Amino acid sequence: MRDVDGAVANHDGNREVPLGRRQAVGRLGGLAVVAALGCHGVRRVDLPADDASAAPPPAPDASIRRVLGYAALASSAHNSQPWRVRRESADRLVLLRDVMRRLPAVDPADRELMLSLGAFLENLAQAGAALGLPCDIVPVEGETDEVATIHLGAAAPGPTARRTLDAISRRRILRSGYRDEAIAPDHVAAMLASAGEARFYARGSREWSLLRDGTIAANRLQAARDDAQRELASWIRWRDDEVRTKRDGLTPESLEIGGVAGWWVRRRYTSASVMSPAFRKRGVETAERQASAGGGWLVLTGSGSTRASLLDAGRRYERLLLSLRGLGIAAHPMTQILEEAETRRGLEASLGVSETIQFLLRVGYVERYPEPVSVRRPIDWFLV
Repeated sequence: MRDVDGAVANHDGNREVPLGRRQAVGRLGGLAVVAALGCHGVRRVDLPADDASAAPPPAPDASIRRVLGYAALASSAHNSQPWRVRRESADRLVLLRDVMRRLPAVDPADRELMLSLGAFLENLAQAGAALGLPCDIVPVEGETDEVATIHLGAAAPGPTARRTLDAISRRRILRSGYRDEAIAPDHVAAMLASAGEARFYARGSREWSLLRDGTIAANRLQAARDDAQRELASWIRWRDDEVRTKRDGLTPESLEIGGVAGWWVRRRYTSASVMSPAFRKRGVETAERQASAGGGWLVLTGSGSTRASLLDAGRRYERLLLSLRGLGIAAHPMTQILEEAETRRGLEASLGVSETIQFLLRVGYVERYPEPVSVRRPIDWFLV
């Protein structure tokens, strides 16, 4: 799954852009003055949360809009933000999938789309409880675009409201800076408690090696697929003006391309760059480094592929992500192994897992934990 905060990645993405800082500096030659400027691309903090062109919302709607704003900070594949929300009454919302934001090349069955919507629902539930609008969420099965109904109650704000909202606001997926050290047993226990149905495989174990090798193989397969590469290219926002206009997808900042390298790719890279053999080759090399780094793999499982099961897995995934900054641990979804039939086949049996595998995350302690930069669409863009 290609991610949000994260990368040329799966869920918040997984393949990092191949141009390194040294390569960019070499190409730019003596333009040291550019580096001195330290200019950055568009970050979340640079953009307003709401659409400035929209009329001010009625006062009673302010609290609901605030909750929806936190919900929309959820992780999603390629930062596609595949959610729409219909307001049916003062206390009833309906969550819908946005079929225009599907990823048919890597997610033809909309499995990852449903996981992303589950992450949205978890943020909605936690923010609602924190702000005094507890949510009763009921999944909707079938082929309809309606995914879940949400009934909003009324209660006193939760006692840990500030901590909850801070965790939602500061959640970030990282791809680089992972330390190759063992994760403390109490931290493993905390992650498993947040994730619910899950397994942890420590660095150096047989299962860790299997997931590393399978992830690398899946990245090679995906890099060779023109449809997958084209889809990836369509979700990368190289130009700052495109970031401001679309407010979604993967940006140089969320791909962790900063400094001179960021300046270079914002001016020189296009969708055609992503289709080049050099980009694909370096993307695989990056995936090899990433899959080999960190303290282990966390595997989230579930009871099957029903909507309810996928939404539940997405909620547990987001719940896990919200717990990690306090532990100094980052998680990087690398789910290409689930997207390619050749690497997906027999994975549960190889790992000795009887349940369905829903998520694969590389986890580990990181050198630093920067603030989130991935952009989000204003509420009026998805509230219908």
